[in-house]
Amino acid sequence: MNLRDSRASYSPPGTSPLSADTASNTRSSSSSSAKTGMDAGVGLERGSAAATGGAPVSGVSAETGEAGTGVGVGPRNGVAEGGDVSAETRQVRLESRRLEAQNLHLWRGDRHVLQGVSFSVGPGECLQITGSNGAGKTSLLRTLNGLMYPEEGHVLWGGRNIREDLQGFHADLAYIGHEPPLKVDFTARENIHYWIGIRWRVSRAEIDEALERVGGSTWSDRPIRTLSAGQKRRVALAGLTLMAVPVWLLDEPTTNLDREGQHLVGTLIEEHLERGGLAVAAIHHELSVRATALRRLELARG
Repeated sequence: MNLRDSRASYSPPGTSPLSADTASNTRSSSSSSAKTGMDAGVGLERGSAAATGGAPVSGVSAETGEAGTGVGVGPRNGVAEGGDVSAETRQVRLESRRLEAQNLHLWRGDRHVLQGVSFSVGPGECLQITGSNGAGKTSLLRTLNGLMYPEEGHVLWGGRNIREDLQGFHADLAYIGHEPPLKVDFTARENIHYWIGIRWRVSRAEIDEALERVGGSTWSDRPIRTLSAGQKRRVALAGLTLMAVPVWLLDEPTTNLDREGQHLVGTLIEEHLERGGLAVAAIHHELSVRATALRRLELARG
């Protein structure tokens, strides 16, 4: 079984066109073992994949059914926790590096969850991963962010195995799982203040602007436990806009959002790509991102 990649070439200003890596889909006879790290979450699913057009991107996966929670957060490279970092400095960090999966094989018990998954995503590109429930999307995202260990294959960031400097990789990563990473007794504003404050200081004005962007101005001072599921998702999106890191890994970021909110997610991803970032997102509906930047990977149950 194989995966297909429907991307068109995309060249951010000052860069040359990017090409997708391809690899054959092989099977692994490794024994089962899956290790999980921190309390975080993302979603992707598995199976054989097919998309329209493009060069083949190999891989198959099988889902565990587990939902993740949280967002990857860590101190920035060269920046102490709580340090002052200007918006200009944050912008410079969106560098021309690629996120690559190379022949990933993952077992959960007796299930061969990922079977030779390979792809490459570069600056200005979004890889949209689709698939039925139980196809393996979450397992793939957890493997990409280093929370799960594949029995075979590697994840590379900037040509380097992420295991060589996992903390450094996490400093370049924003990762939103099924459940927003929010403290229920804190307000929306307080959650963002402490969440983003792990990386750098943000002003009240920046927080208010981010919440206004996602439609949260009228309920920003309410405790999270009083908000709807859709409003909680919007708080997570507001925090995402303040992280200014090159890699976004998003598991069903449109869950519980209305049509306007779904469109907002597409707009935020598009703006991230225009700044030179990249995104891998598990989203089942059409994503409002320009075709030249969008690649698709469909995973089906094997």
